[in-house]
Amino acid sequence: MEDTIKAILASEGSEKIALPWLPLASGCVGFWLAFPPYGLSASALLGVFCLLEISRLAPTPKRAFLWGLSLGVVSEVLLMHWLVYTVSVYGQFGWWLSAAIVIPLYAYLGAFFGLFSLFAHLYALRFKKTPSAFWLASVWVVLELVRSRLLGGFPWLLLGHALDPASTLAQASELGGPLLGSFLLALLGATAWRAFHARKRPARVLKAVWTGIACLALAFGFGVVKKLSFAKEAATPKATLRALLVQGNIPQDSKFDESKKFSVIDTYVNLTHAALQKAHEPPDLAVWPETALSFFFTPDLVARRYFLERLFPIPSPLITGTIDAALDEHSGEWHYRNRVIALDRTGRLVDAYDKVHLVPFGEYAPVPIVGRLVGEVGNFTPGRTVHPLKVGRHTIGTLVCYEAIFPEIARKMVSQGADVLVNLSNDAWFGKTSAPYQHLRIASYLATSLRVPLVRVTNTGISALILPSGEIQHASGLFKAWTSEVSIPVGKSGKTLYARFGEGWVLLIAAYVLVSLKPPHRKHFPRSFR
Repeated sequence: MEDTIKAILASEGSEKIALPWLPLASGCVGFWLAFPPYGLSASALLGVFCLLEISRLAPTPKRAFLWGLSLGVVSEVLLMHWLVYTVSVYGQFGWWLSAAIVIPLYAYLGAFFGLFSLFAHLYALRFKKTPSAFWLASVWVVLELVRSRLLGGFPWLLLGHALDPASTLAQASELGGPLLGSFLLALLGATAWRAFHARKRPARVLKAVWTGIACLALAFGFGVVKKLSFAKEAATPKATLRALLVQGNIPQDSKFDESKKFSVIDTYVNLTHAALQKAHEPPDLAVWPETALSFFFTPDLVARRYFLERLFPIPSPLITGTIDAALDEHSGEWHYRNRVIALDRTGRLVDAYDKVHLVPFGEYAPVPIVGRLVGEVGNFTPGRTVHPLKVGRHTIGTLVCYEAIFPEIARKMVSQGADVLVNLSNDAWFGKTSAPYQHLRIASYLATSLRVPLVRVTNTGISALILPSGEIQHASGLFKAWTSEVSIPVGKSGKTLYARFGEGWVLLIAAYVLVSLKPPHRKHFPRSFR
């Protein structure tokens, strides 16, 4: 037995199998161009096409996985190269060490590409035929759901995010969220791949494409109906919430500098007073970004008094981000929270929300030794509950920065009556990279999926209003002080299938994938996988 294994390993090692460079490189470029800042949605089909092609060309399941992994890792590096920048600049590690630190994340995300390639390859081995486009798209969304949940989840740039949330096809996201867009794009990419290989037999081409064409027609037809509905609604008056958005443009290295906390307060106060003086009518609400008040709101009495006296009274309530600290009387330890507070026109605290989903390696250290090595890693405590804020007549769901990429948090807010979502963020960490554009794209899907208007207010951009149709209005530039008064349509929210059932439909898809597979017999696998 031992001799047999050695012989197999030796034969595998002696094989000289060239990498499929053309589909590998083309697939990476396809995925890279599909997302912001380029946003060429159709190129996502090229990415899926090429990933399936390298799976077909792989001589063994092991190669199928490794080649898919390679395509995935390179694609993720191209899309999220800003991770290296963030760790290098704010972790103070230097470029090479920063790259080494984030490589495990790239490898983890790339592994889902590898698994997709592997499953497609194993299906062909088991059933001696090419898997259907519907089955391949099903496997893709199941893997994305796992990625969105496993180890706290990281649903940054799912395949469905390649679709502009205001586009006709993206309107179907109210039925199943961004993952429904992922399913549709994976289905179309797989359909194109199957049709390409059946091109010499017209009858097989028709068989290969009919499912994709039918699903595309249904999604497009649904989108057209929704677009017409939004156009009709736009022509009729509706209730609005008028909000003043304030983007302070505070440099990240100044934001938490103790010696500059009063100048940071002055920046936001001056911008707000100037905008209020220009307004024809007082807005219903003013909104500042995440940690705009960069001092500990409760214990720092001097800074809090300075802020309240400088700003209030004003004609509008204020929602702002801050940080807070409380001493645990039992343990004697301080608990720090990334908090959103709502203040009335006189500066009285009326409600607060603590960030529930913290950023790993940013606001807490999943691996304790990292917290000791990296001074910039915070030690925040997550909030206990997800709940919207009551501000006057409105119920406002607040999402702090990274929470906007987790739609289940927004769904809970909407289920509790939120008629507006507000995403307060500090994207200064990202610098002048593609990340702010990507963050805006992902957050915008909350408006389209839940049909609730979303306001993004950030420290350095991109701040904007996103309508329930996915249309982005009043977008700010990057790294400049900015204010804008926006009219937010309210009164219709939380009625979508996705708001009620979330990703439950993917569980049905997962059941379909499992049922479609029979336990493979040993003889169907190559020796290298026995």
